[in-house]
Amino acid sequence: MQLTEKQKYEIIILYDNNYTTRQISKKMNINRNSVNLWIKRYNETKSIDRQIGSGRKEKLTIDQQKIITNKLKENDLITAKNIKVNIENENIFVSTSTIINILHKNGFNYKLPKLKPLLNEEHKKKD
Repeated sequence: MQLTEKQKYEIIILYDNNYTTRQISKKMNINRNSVNLWIKRYNETKSIDRQIGSGRKEKLTIDQQKIITNKLKENDLITAKNIKVNIENENIFVSTSTIINILHKNGFNYKLPKLKPLLNEEHKKKD
């Protein structure tokens, strides 16, 4: 779990008020190693910001993401599964959920199509 900025500041404030790392970790219910890490980082950089380049790397390049969004722009009724099949021809292999995440990230409102109930014979006769 990632600490919020508020928690990081609170760690630093408590440490500046002569709390030990053990007391801070108990009071805030945070692992003592995390408390030590943020105190050490703050003392080195005087900042609580995360390091540049930390975090999970993107699966696809920006160009590959553009290919996916362009598929939807070309045909706004295309499904994520069909996009997946189309981009596999261009050697881009990702799951449909990754495609949906990329579309959301780029401002598209992709939703799964709703399943309509099938009409039975009784419904057909009423028309």
